[in-house]
Amino acid sequence: MGFVFAAEEPRVAFGAPLAAGVAWAIIAILVLGHRAAPARWTGLHRWAAAFAATLVCMIAGFLGSAWSRNDLIGKIVLNVIAVAGFLMLSGRVQRRPDSQPM
Repeated sequence: MGFVFAAEEPRVAFGAPLAAGVAWAIIAILVLGHRAAPARWTGLHRWAAAFAATLVCMIAGFLGSAWSRNDLIGKIVLNVIAVAGFLMLSGRVQRRPDSQPM
């Protein structure tokens, strides 16, 4: 397994970007938890944060790569399905009484 867009030399150890990704995720969880706690977020706030993060990842997936036509169509279809799922989930979140803020 190797990096697709990396130069042949020097080789980057696979563990380095993996550790950086895990560290980034931990920092994001800590910062979001700290920022959201005093604001008394409801379920809709949590939905919006998850939806925004997912949209950013979906949009970033189109950058910096030469997609084949089939890959691009598949990515677009799956992204539309994900957005539709999020919109259906938002309806459920809005109808649900917020029993406990985060």
